[in-house]
Amino acid sequence: MSIFLKTILSIITFSSFAFADIIGETQGNFTVGQTGSALYHVDLTVPKGTNNLQPSISLEYNSHYSNGIMGAGWTINGFSTIQRCPSTIEQDNIRGTINYDFNDRFCLDGVRLIAVRGTDGQSGTEYRTEIDTFSQITSYGISGNGPDWFEVKTKDGKIIEYGRNNNSKIFTEFDNGDNREGTVRVWAVSKESDLIGNSINYEYGVDENRLYRTSSTSSSMIGFYPIRIDYGRALVHSLK
Repeated sequence: MSIFLKTILSIITFSSFAFADIIGETQGNFTVGQTGSALYHVDLTVPKGTNNLQPSISLEYNSHYSNGIMGAGWTINGFSTIQRCPSTIEQDNIRGTINYDFNDRFCLDGVRLIAVRGTDGQSGTEYRTEIDTFSQITSYGISGNGPDWFEVKTKDGKIIEYGRNNNSKIFTEFDNGDNREGTVRVWAVSKESDLIGNSINYEYGVDENRLYRTSSTSSSMIGFYPIRIDYGRALVHSLK
């Protein structure tokens, strides 16, 4: 059993003592999905952060999922991502595919980002979500055929960074000489800050021999998984 899995199981145990009416019982929610899949959701308890800034982490079972970071059918929620997504007729007047070039579009946790100032994929472009959440999303820098990182300013004053450091990015893998090699395809949340300077820092690891899935990704990611969350005086977990 991996160290990460042991740690998550210990958090579940802590959750049981904190919230269960019966000692040893973990509170969860069972539902049936639209496609008939069995779904089970478990919120995990983490130490409280300063000014109530702490990560929100949960486990989810879906009987239609394959192997995940927590085992067959299981995913871990709470790690937001920005990913490339295709252009659509409704939004762009053209149906496209993901080609890892400057014609790709971007989605925040599956919600399409619409460029309102600047050009898709370029540095300094400002985006809004398709259904406006009043967050301001800005891309910065260039890495291969697209942005190097993103910053999200929420309506309640939080600043969330995606892909600000290399271990929070997933890069494309193409043959040498392909101009798409080294292009970022996923930007994971790397830092979250509030108005008074409190912050959460996320770190990720890579195991190229395994495939893992998280709830915010549409496909398996080669060996990409969270290893450390720091905030206030709390450390949720470290594999280092």
